[in-house]
Amino acid sequence: MKYALSLLLAVGLTLFIWIGCVNREYLSDYKLAFNPDAITYLDLGQNVWVYGAYSRRLAPPYTPDFKWTPVFPVLAGGADCLLGTAGVFVLNIVLSALSCLIVYRLVEYYFNAKAGTAASCLFALDTLIWSLNFQAMSDVAFVTFVLVGLYFTLPALFPKDETQTPAFWRLIPGGLGLSVAILTRPTGLYLPIVILLCYAIKALFSRTNLIRSSVFALTFLLCSFSLAGLWMFRNYQTFGIFTLSSNENIVMVYYTGGGAWQTEFNCSLSEAQDKIQKEFNLPSDEVCHNADAFGKDPAEIDRQLKACKRDVLLKYPVSLIKSAMIGVPKSLIAHETGIFAQLTKQDWQGAGNLFSNSPILILIFVWSVLFQIIVICGGLIGMIGSWIKSPNSRWAIFCVAGIAAYFILTMGLSGADCCARYRLPLMPVLIAFAAITITTLWEKYKAPKE
Repeated sequence: MKYALSLLLAVGLTLFIWIGCVNREYLSDYKLAFNPDAITYLDLGQNVWVYGAYSRRLAPPYTPDFKWTPVFPVLAGGADCLLGTAGVFVLNIVLSALSCLIVYRLVEYYFNAKAGTAASCLFALDTLIWSLNFQAMSDVAFVTFVLVGLYFTLPALFPKDETQTPAFWRLIPGGLGLSVAILTRPTGLYLPIVILLCYAIKALFSRTNLIRSSVFALTFLLCSFSLAGLWMFRNYQTFGIFTLSSNENIVMVYYTGGGAWQTEFNCSLSEAQDKIQKEFNLPSDEVCHNADAFGKDPAEIDRQLKACKRDVLLKYPVSLIKSAMIGVPKSLIAHETGIFAQLTKQDWQGAGNLFSNSPILILIFVWSVLFQIIVICGGLIGMIGSWIKSPNSRWAIFCVAGIAAYFILTMGLSGADCCARYRLPLMPVLIAFAAITITTLWEKYKAPKE
């Protein structure tokens, strides 16, 4: 475990030094972020800490916002106020280290320490995590809070030893952890439902105590949606809409739906979004993302998007499926070499002109591709193999497979232009099972031959 944490922190420190030498201003000015979402996260977070207003506006009046859920803006804004933009990257590295530790503990609990060590080392070697640690985006925090929730929840609902009474108390921090994850990225909204469905199937087939199972399930459910429910109530009080985030309908119409239309008409995403806007008489994607800046009512825009969402999604159902089927593998094999090039002010020529790039970028690209091959293939083999060889952990494996399926679905909903960072929530699952495959092969290789 200590080797994995040392590796993760060493990579973080190396990148800090590298970026500081060649792109110092990036570490001090969040307005230089590559993704505009990162800028608005920090605009909002700064307003919370400086003016006590949950708003993305850069000047008074600080009108309330409900596009972003609050956890990451508040955390990132606090880090920025304390240490500047570099503080946000320090926060991400600390959260990644916590995730690395939890991956180790969960794999160790259900399998063994060797597999846990391998899993934590693989986690520390993921170039996607390296790149996201240096972006003011909510992905790293989301994965951390999901893992915190699973660390407490899985041993309570799916204990390795069914003869022992599971610890009921774990469901409270477990549910709250997932509730914080939901308030970090709305992607996690239905994750507790997936876990409860798996638990219900387990209770049905293993004939567990019905009363105890019901109490466990209800406690977990209430804790999982407690904080998210309060935030939705805040949005109802402020905007008249009981919803988690206005971003949900924007994504469903202009990105999930946009991907379907993009596939149907064989055009770019922006062209598909223009078609949707004109056909359904909607504000543009840019206006939807920045309603206040254009003098529009975000609640009214949310209602417009919600009213046409079903029609947009189902107008081309075959293309919707095709778009998802393109997006998932695209995200799984995508690499972040271009991000490293931007961070260090280098020119990335692309994989087609691989040897025209700097040796470091070539190395990052090759390792990114190799890592994904190892993790995806090893993860699939490990999941099947552990199901066969670890009967005591089968219900936990069943639940984790359900969680993986859920995150694959969310990747598909991002559409045909799904990028690398959308696979991040899936990576701990693939990494855990890939580690089991690696340790199994290693033990067979090291075993004395008769």
